[in-house]
Amino acid sequence: MLRSIIEEILRSAQNDKKCMNIIEENKIVYDAIADQFSSTRQYLWGDLVPLAVYAKKGDTILDLGCGNGRLFQLFESHDLGVTYIGQDQSEGLISHAKKAFPDAQFTVGSMTQIQLSDKSVDCVYSIAAFHHLPDDGSREACLREIARVLKPGGTLVMSNWNLRNDYVQQKIADGKYLLSPEDDTHVQIPWRTGDQVVHGWRHYYYISHDTFRGMLEPLGFSIKTEYYTSEQVPIATAQDGLNMITIAQYDV
Repeated sequence: MLRSIIEEILRSAQNDKKCMNIIEENKIVYDAIADQFSSTRQYLWGDLVPLAVYAKKGDTILDLGCGNGRLFQLFESHDLGVTYIGQDQSEGLISHAKKAFPDAQFTVGSMTQIQLSDKSVDCVYSIAAFHHLPDDGSREACLREIARVLKPGGTLVMSNWNLRNDYVQQKIADGKYLLSPEDDTHVQIPWRTGDQVVHGWRHYYYISHDTFRGMLEPLGFSIKTEYYTSEQVPIATAQDGLNMITIAQYDV
C-alpha cells in the first residue's frame, strides 16, 4: 500500500516537472523569436474582428497570453474606452507590446497566475494561448484564475487552434509538424523563417469543444456559443476551421 502511494507521488511529480518543462520551452522559444513573431502579428486577422461585440464601453479587459498586444487594436478601433490589460509570459513579446501600444497596460506573467485582484475584470480574452498549456492541472489552474478575476456575469472569449483540421493533419503527414507518439493531442509546430530555417519548436495541445465545456461548466461558466473559424471565413467546419472559438459567461 505504502509503495503504491509513493509510486503515485513520484509519477505525479514527474508529470508536473514535464509540464513545467514544456511551459518553459514555449517561453524560451517565444522570447527567441519575439522580433520575428511580432512582425507577423501587426494587424487583426479577420476572424478576430467580430469578437469586439463581447466588450462593452468602459469595460476592464484582460488579454491573457496577449503576445505583442495587437488585440488592443480591436477595442481602440471601436472607440470603446476600455481599460486594457495584457499579460504574457514572454518578456520579449511584452517589450514589443509596450512599445507599440503605450496607452495600454502590460505585465509579464504566466497564464496560471494572473496578476490582478478578485472580481476586477469584465471580460477576459485569450487568443491562441490556452492551447499551449500541457495538462489538465495547468488548464484548470488557468481557468480558476480566470474565474477568480472575472466579475459575476463576466465574459470569457477564447480561441484555440483546431489541431484536428485537414490542414494540420496534412502537415503532420508530411512530417512538417510533429505528433507526439505518447499523446495524440500534442503537436509540435516549428517557427520557420522564409529561408526555411527552424528557430524553435512550439508545443500545442488539441482541446475539443466537448472537453473544454467539461472544464468550464464545473467552475460556474455557461457556454454561450462555440464555433470554428479561420481568417477568411467567419464560420467554418471542423475540417476547414483553423480556430475554435468559445464564448462563455461566468455565472457565479
